[in-house]
Amino acid sequence: SVFIQTDTWGGLELHAVELARALARMGHRVRLVSLGPASRFDELLAAREEPFETCKIPLNAIIGGDSHAAWLAALQPIAGSVAILEKGTYFDGTWAMERAMARCFTRTYWIEQLTTPRVPFRLDWSGRRHFGVLPGLGLWRVRRQQGTWLRSLLPHRVICVSEDVRRSVVEDHGVWRGKVHVVHSGVDAER
Repeated sequence: SVFIQTDTWGGLELHAVELARALARMGHRVRLVSLGPASRFDELLAAREEPFETCKIPLNAIIGGDSHAAWLAALQPIAGSVAILEKGTYFDGTWAMERAMARCFTRTYWIEQLTTPRVPFRLDWSGRRHFGVLPGLGLWRVRRQQGTWLRSLLPHRVICVSEDVRRSVVEDHGVWRGKVHVVHSGVDAER
């Protein structure tokens, strides 16, 4: 299954559709799963004859909000061997959704399209103060770094479309270098 969280039609969506078509032409049974509100993307897919199945999981249908149990209930009916999550940036998707994908599918892959702005590490002594006196220590930054590292444990591979995206994923988010691979987007010279 190829997952995409979208409400528009653009480069990420085109990449997901072309990936699904290519996998279907190679003989794989492919399902393109659209996560999100009903959109133009879903209308365009419904109007075309495609060599793959389409499926929609509206985010408002996730009963119980963004919890692991809610995502498990939504993903178990379509569980399979491989899940490919098309991501614009590293922070697309949620911890609960990605954990549920890791449980419902034998292997999970992320495709990273864009770099994520790096949060600079600095202590800001002029900002927030506890009890009006003590400066904040910036512990939110440590919590965010731990969260991004934990998320990096979930996929079997992270596929980046450029070296710059790879650098961002490895250096800024702590994903293990051996798990990250670069596959440049292809160009169809016939078009």
